Amino acid sequence: MPWPVYTERLLYVKATSGMHTYTVPEKKRAVVKSVIVVDGIQVTGHTEVKVHGALICMVLFPAPTRSVSLEMTVVAYERETITVFAGVPGIHVTVSGFLFDDQVGAPPANKPAEPSLPELPRPAPQLRAG
Repeated sequence: MPWPVYTERLLYVKATSGMHTYTVPEKKRAVVKSVIVVDGIQVTGHTEVKVHGALICMVLFPAPTRSVSLEMTVVAYERETITVFAGVPGIHVTVSGFLFDDQVGAPPANKPAEPSLPELPRPAPQLRAG
């Protein structure tokens, strides 16, 4: 029987520009734990990583170093996407994390929403003399 949690290389972009996409399979949940970006030929450009359309990191090149390693914890539910945009060829990107069984799948209606913020008290009206 396979293990219920897997450490995975979710997405790997090898020096090719453009958009690259990984879609979380049905009944699975992915957790992005690290993004490693390497400028293979010292180009000027940038790369972006998004989870379900939300930007989770952007790396601009030339950078102070030729490689950047970022640690994070970002969840993607079934059918959600993890995308890498490489602005120019020569940039290598590896997105790694965990992939595990999720029988519920957390469809959009069941996902937690941002909490409602309480309404702030308004100052009492000031009366003007005269």
